[in-house]
Amino acid sequence: FGFRHSDGILPHEPSSTGNAGDQSLLLWLGLSVLIGGQTFQADGRAVISLTNAIMGGAAGVVAWAACNRVILRIPIERNIWLGSLCGTGAMAAAAGLVLPQSAMVIGGVSAILCNLVSEKFIGEKPVHRGKLVAATLGISSAVGLVLTGVFATNSVAGNRWDGREVGGLIQGNGSQVVIQMVAVAVTVLWSLLMSRVILFVFQPSNFVPVDRSPVNTEQ
Repeated sequence: FGFRHSDGILPHEPSSTGNAGDQSLLLWLGLSVLIGGQTFQADGRAVISLTNAIMGGAAGVVAWAACNRVILRIPIERNIWLGSLCGTGAMAAAAGLVLPQSAMVIGGVSAILCNLVSEKFIGEKPVHRGKLVAATLGISSAVGLVLTGVFATNSVAGNRWDGREVGGLIQGNGSQVVIQMVAVAVTVLWSLLMSRVILFVFQPSNFVPVDRSPVNTEQ
């Protein structure tokens, strides 16, 4: 939307923080609708799922800004658009299983953790926004999966396939947190393994000639 201009992050790829905010807003809304539809039923649970996705994303923005100001002591607007993605990404797993107030906690915690990790390993280094988004969604999804084991509520989630109630740590089922952590660990290991396999099998040089010679950037 609008004219793009360089913001000093990537001189070779003009962009603007405002445009990134518009794009993240569209992605936030799109993911919220998608999450709401994942329940495959038009009832109160679908409404709660959609509400949780929106509330989680909103809490992520506020928490990211607060982390910038209070903890990191940096400009409040730095990468604030990632906050909505943190909250929404965390709610992808939890939306249909928790209450709205829990969704706000999950979105806020996810945004703070992602912000701290981002500043620790990236800081002001020139990093492509696509990589920022991928890393943010990965971390926030893992956080959301684990916190689902904490805040899952039977009044929203209902019962399992075998008739047992779905509940998390707040309902006395601490084993659900362990189950969620194991699921995250297995998913990470599987993703790393399959990524290596895919990159090995489908190397770009096998299909398209790639010139690996250094590029003269001083021309």
